[in-house]
Amino acid sequence: MNKVLIKDLMSSDILSVDINDSIEKAEALMTEENSRHIPVVENNKLVGILTHKKIIEYKLRELYDNTDGESNYDVKILDFEKLIKRDPTVIYPEDSLKKVVEIMIKKEIDYIPVVDWEKNLLGSISFIDILLFVNSMLEKGVL
Repeated sequence: MNKVLIKDLMSSDILSVDINDSIEKAEALMTEENSRHIPVVENNKLVGILTHKKIIEYKLRELYDNTDGESNYDVKILDFEKLIKRDPTVIYPEDSLKKVVEIMIKKEIDYIPVVDWEKNLLGSISFIDILLFVNSMLEKGVL
């Protein structure tokens, strides 16, 4: 089997949010697309990752800390940068599947944004994308 490159496996039709979007918008997009991660961009350049887990933690903190009944849920992501994982692990389209699997195992992550050398967001690769590829190889009898 030839060397498998990320550009052949990555999802290029991905959703993202702008750093100035609201947390509410990010959660709505994630719910709509059944996603646990969403890249955060500024001028199409990746600045971080927002996870569903961080949004839930934020909402629970809001409920606990909020005594006046007003919610800040529609605030901009930028106002709550502590929710964003800044400088996330990234890969490039020319990277190999082997490299991505090694990174995912070492860092115990299941989602990595794919960027170009200027940090423009091009797509993503997830554990599910890798499983789909392995399954297709099994069906073809290659593995």
